[in-house]
Amino acid sequence: RSGGYRLGKQLELVVPLVLSQCSPSEQISDPEMIESCLQAFDSFLLRCPREVVTFEADIAKTTLYYLKYDPNYADDDDEEMDDALVDDDEMDDDDDGGDYSDDDDVSWKVRRAAAKVLSAIIVSRPDRLPELVPQLAPELISRFKEREENVKMDVLSTFNELLVQVGHGRCSELHSPDAMAVEGNGSKSG
Repeated sequence: RSGGYRLGKQLELVVPLVLSQCSPSEQISDPEMIESCLQAFDSFLLRCPREVVTFEADIAKTTLYYLKYDPNYADDDDEEMDDALVDDDEMDDDDDGGDYSDDDDVSWKVRRAAAKVLSAIIVSRPDRLPELVPQLAPELISRFKEREENVKMDVLSTFNELLVQVGHGRCSELHSPDAMAVEGNGSKSG
């Protein structure tokens, strides 16, 4: 994490390798590997924002996928589940689904790392806010229902960062010479 800036010149080689290790299409089942990849993206975005620009779209797409990553929890709001609902009364209550317990679930670390990567994208590229807001805001809002408190706090923090950056952008627009000219023209005619 601390050496991200040293990799700047090598990112053209490194980022595709990291992306391949956490590609949603590869059905990676090791949450620790995914978390490490997301942490690498976070470091690259914060320390080498110019060098990682060409990979931002792929990083954002992968990160948005993992923001919802919860393989051990069936969310009734998922569109895929709407057609496959099963009557709970017909299910055997004695079946606990195997030896799995919530204590073994580390997928929350993946979702938390994904939220941090989104925050890094927002902070490192305020010039892209017009593109980012429609893409990220609905996804972040949909994760307000997160069941893990640590992840929920990071999602809320990321959404807050998005709002702060939008506010800064709006303030910059209002204080730009073009905005003053428009305001000046409007006040002369009134």
